Amino acid sequence: MPTELFRQRDISERIEPERGNDMAITHATVTINKIHVIDSSVNTTAEPGSSAEWYMKFIVNGQQQTWGHDGVRDNTDYALNLTFPNVSLAPNGTITIAASGYEHDDTSANDVLPRLEKTVHPAQDFELGATEWAFSPDSPEGSYKIEYSIKAAQQQQPLGVGRAVGFAVYGIKPNGDLHWYRHDGWKEGTAHWTAGAGGVRISGGWGIYANVFSGGDGVIYGIKPNGDLHWYRHDGWKEGTAHWTAGAGGVRISGGWGIYANVFSGGDGVIYGIKPNGDLHWYRHDGWKEGTAHWTAGAGGVRISGGWGIYANVFSGGDGVIYGIKPNGDLHWYRHDGWKEGTAHWTAGAGGVRISGGWGIYANVFSGGDGVIYGIKPNGDLHWYRHDGWKQGTAHWTAGAGGVRISGGWDIYAGVFGGDTYIEPAG
Repeated sequence: MPTELFRQRDISERIEPERGNDMAITHATVTINKIHVIDSSVNTTAEPGSSAEWYMKFIVNGQQQTWGHDGVRDNTDYALNLTFPNVSLAPNGTITIAASGYEHDDTSANDVLPRLEKTVHPAQDFELGATEWAFSPDSPEGSYKIEYSIKAAQQQQPLGVGRAVGFAVYGIKPNGDLHWYRHDGWKEGTAHWTAGAGGVRISGGWGIYANVFSGGDGVIYGIKPNGDLHWYRHDGWKEGTAHWTAGAGGVRISGGWGIYANVFSGGDGVIYGIKPNGDLHWYRHDGWKEGTAHWTAGAGGVRISGGWGIYANVFSGGDGVIYGIKPNGDLHWYRHDGWKEGTAHWTAGAGGVRISGGWGIYANVFSGGDGVIYGIKPNGDLHWYRHDGWKQGTAHWTAGAGGVRISGGWDIYAGVFGGDTYIEPAG
């Protein structure tokens, strides 16, 4: 039962961070200062002095501006100074900056430039007042990076940096009872728990589902044997109370999911399905917060990859990261760079990157976000790992050799899956 997530934490090439601002913000001003063209895709060796003609679109939380230049060259800066005022951080406190475009070609079809997308949490990631770089993926059609700044546009009451309280873990018993735990030691792998001894029973009747997984922020999906997809929201997910929206039977939001051998969430409404032939399909449940049946690519999804039938288990690590475990226990890493919009853009898309071995000892493996991975042995022992290289796919680990045993007794559950990380605002 995989889990997903959550929030973007990657900070690339930070310059001039200003950590002195301790005010909570609801709106921000984002400025895209400049673009540095790394590779214009023009062959300057064959055509000395030549340049490219680029046309680009920049979107910040729905606000859009454009830019064009008919003399783009390799390794060159171009001032943009595009200001996006009064950008709302609602509903989840994040800012997403996206860039896309094309190189104009008079003699053939235009070349599509690689899409850049960066999501930041200004308060939690100390982005407020800082100037940052974000990089596009490498592409034969060109590559670039943009420099942007974020400043507060509206401030409210003083607020410090939020404290990560713990990670919610759910267990479903064979009789259908749903139990809640919170691993308060999730970040460092310590055995500190809330409701650690047997958990808290928060609901029943979950035995009607063939697959249950988290969508983050208390959202839980259940797929019936007939392929119907039901939505619930556990409003008490942070503290383990039995408060629900659509708690009795959930809300049916879709059908036809029985065609997939594995279904898991990528966070923010994104859902992946793997067919028995290994094809990976992408959906986005736009109504994931409230349980409405609004979808992007809702009818059959978008096929974004193939070959996933080689894995015994596939689960999301958040922010486009996907892990696959082979029958021999090898753990492979992928990053779906097109996870937000469903495009087939990947880092390590062909076979992934082998980052570890020995995972065949676990009956269930799922993510805790931010590189944390949990494994449950057949005897019920729960082990903790932290993949420090989760963002880029490097084989750097904390507790990488066998993990850290943090609990036992999890074999009483027919299914175990992760929920989300509870960030408690400091006040």
